[in-house]
Amino acid sequence: MAKKVSIYNVAEAAHVSPATVSYVINGKGKISEKTKKEVIKAMNVMGYIPDHAAISLSTGKSKLIGLSLPYDDASNGMSSNPFYAEFISSFLKGLSLEGYDLVIGSLKSEKSLLSWLQSHSFEGLVLFGLYSGASLSALRKMGIPSVLVDVYNEEAHGFNNIRVNDLGGVYLATSYLIEKGHRHIAYAEGSSKSLLNQKRYEGYLQSLRYHKIPFREDFVFHTKTTFEDGTLLADALLPRLDEITAVVCDSDIVAIGLIHRFHELNIAIPDRLSVIGFDDIASANYIYPGLTTIRQDIGEKGRFAASCLMNAIQDKEQSPRTVVIEPKLIVRNSVKSL
Repeated sequence: MAKKVSIYNVAEAAHVSPATVSYVINGKGKISEKTKKEVIKAMNVMGYIPDHAAISLSTGKSKLIGLSLPYDDASNGMSSNPFYAEFISSFLKGLSLEGYDLVIGSLKSEKSLLSWLQSHSFEGLVLFGLYSGASLSALRKMGIPSVLVDVYNEEAHGFNNIRVNDLGGVYLATSYLIEKGHRHIAYAEGSSKSLLNQKRYEGYLQSLRYHKIPFREDFVFHTKTTFEDGTLLADALLPRLDEITAVVCDSDIVAIGLIHRFHELNIAIPDRLSVIGFDDIASANYIYPGLTTIRQDIGEKGRFAASCLMNAIQDKEQSPRTVVIEPKLIVRNSVKSL
């Protein structure tokens, strides 16, 4: 068995003292960038693995970031919604540069959320989903630097917040279909309890009003944010294809599930139905036909969240900010002109 590499071995290879190596690992002391790079290079070459438990004991810092997925969302978990995997991949790149590790929580209630936070020594938090004022108040009292993602609660004031212009995105999607000649446009929305989903639904309504197209309640379909519910949506739309010419889905995975089901039934998209999604997850470009969608730039969202959280950890007196990313229309082949 190979002998474990110690800081003394790294120090010798980098031509510095063991104390300097320790300072670099723990982020202490005034170390020049040149020396820091030499130490990190020696650590990488020699395969040195820092003992995070020991570092935590000596510094009082865990170097852990907690991330909570929405507990009220049927798509809970990275395995069922690619959006989270894409966000976390981008977010992790920002964390790794600062030596932090990520702990992901897939929790089922607000009570379990608070217990989870209390049982870990997180230096920072990222929270998705809908949270009560009581939970946000409790989180504020904990004093843990936090970034909220896609959170619209009024009680979220005072936290860093990253989100896309959800209302504007669906307004853009609906208006694009109208520009293509569609007047009988259905809408597939997720949970109405979600403030994010409410914003997107309002974008649909505002576009109809602006273009003087009558709203029809029977054109609104309620789904969960899963591929499977996209297939169920297709079955619900099937008997109504003579009156509905297009559908706005408030997530790509629902739109992709719908297209997949129509392929199984040999129903051509967009010949029989035009489909537009929201998110622009990676698979939107690879399904046939390519999904026209609203890009919220998930990678940018993850990078913003990482940068914002690192700044909050390093300067706890920094004023919180809200970052709103403007969406873009991505035109592929799932919409036809009438």
